[in-house]
Amino acid sequence: MRLLLLAITLLLLPATIGAAIRHVNPEGTGEYPTIAAALAAAAAGDTVELACGTYYENDLELPDGLLLRGEGGLASCATIDGQLLSRVIHSGQDVRLRGLTIQRGYYHGEYGYGAGARLSGEVFVENSDFLENYLQTDEIPYDGGGLAVNGDATLVNCRFEDNQAGGADGARISGSLVMSACTLQGDDVEVYGATWETATIAGCTFGYGADVVTNQVHTTVSQSVFEPGSGLACYSQDSVHLFRVTFAEGEICLDDGMGLFMDRCLVSASESWPDTWCGEDPIAVLLTCNDFHGDDFPAIISEQIGQSGNISADPLFCDDAAGDFTLDAASPCLPENNDCGLLMGAYGQGCDLYTAAGETLPSAFALAQNHPNPFNPSTEIAFTLPESDAVTLRIFDPSGRLVRVVLANVPYAAGVHHARWNGLDEMGVSASSGVYFYRIDADDFSETRKMTLLK
Repeated sequence: MRLLLLAITLLLLPATIGAAIRHVNPEGTGEYPTIAAALAAAAAGDTVELACGTYYENDLELPDGLLLRGEGGLASCATIDGQLLSRVIHSGQDVRLRGLTIQRGYYHGEYGYGAGARLSGEVFVENSDFLENYLQTDEIPYDGGGLAVNGDATLVNCRFEDNQAGGADGARISGSLVMSACTLQGDDVEVYGATWETATIAGCTFGYGADVVTNQVHTTVSQSVFEPGSGLACYSQDSVHLFRVTFAEGEICLDDGMGLFMDRCLVSASESWPDTWCGEDPIAVLLTCNDFHGDDFPAIISEQIGQSGNISADPLFCDDAAGDFTLDAASPCLPENNDCGLLMGAYGQGCDLYTAAGETLPSAFALAQNHPNPFNPSTEIAFTLPESDAVTLRIFDPSGRLVRVVLANVPYAAGVHHARWNGLDEMGVSASSGVYFYRIDADDFSETRKMTLLK
């Protein structure tokens, strides 16, 4: 009877008016003079779209369910600068941010989180940067200089840099986290949740001073790089799962009594960064086809070297001193050079320091047609670099929506290289049949080609 009454009530409700798109430009001559004015007029489910430029606003209160986006879709388009006067964005339940730079937010109070943005509920942030936000409070804790979320967060292709707080300079998530193709430089991300919640990190780069700290949540990290001076710390959880993670003089810290599962990872120490392990020894370990290069490993790790494809050898980074952690052609971590026949670590071949005499390097950038095309379910994309460079490769649908970041500012040496798209979007969901576009960006070179996915 209750269900019947509810159904009748819903039928009698007036039709929902379609969600509106409200436009703002930095000169104030658009549909609304300011972002604040557009937000005041917006309702749940609306979109506020910002033309490219810089907006000097702060203390922006987002309605629930709102999408706030820059019209260009990338962080370089629209910047909201808080001028260190107040928090840039707050409130907002189940909101989405896309294609924004949020910078120079400031919060000072007895107890608080998030100087750049403080949000709650189910939050989705894509193609956005959080820069130079400053959180200061009189009591501890005060976390999340760039971003704080009281709920579950999905972060895709985001950058956190030069934010400041007493803890978690970059982001603090109080719930589950999905983070893909993000870059952190000098900023931490901390995840605190209940035992049934998760932290899933894929395709991310953590630079000097950038740590990932997870507490209680189940942690999975894949195809990510921890550079010198960064690290992964996991506490109060049953186990941590690592797949094709490169710890290039980065550190691993585990709490007492945890299980560790590592598959095709690369952990390398050096004379300048000899310590790769801290905290307690794991109680259960499953290691398969990993390279542990160095001496600072607990016995439960070192005893498995030589078993199940685990090795201890110099990975032969192309130029670790310059931050290039791709692999030389002779690296034991490449599939053709190890007994597993599998790639160990996040990056593949990036150089060949033993190039045969007389072999010439390419003279120009080039992006080849994917092969096969049409394809199902995956395809290979070849590109040529005339010199060492950082490469970004992204997949878009015909509407211009970002589908997948295949490479995010990955360093490569001069030569011909290959990347593979497995037909999945950023959430790991299979893309539908149709036409897609793949775009490469490297230094001053940019090119886009079309491909077709058939199922």
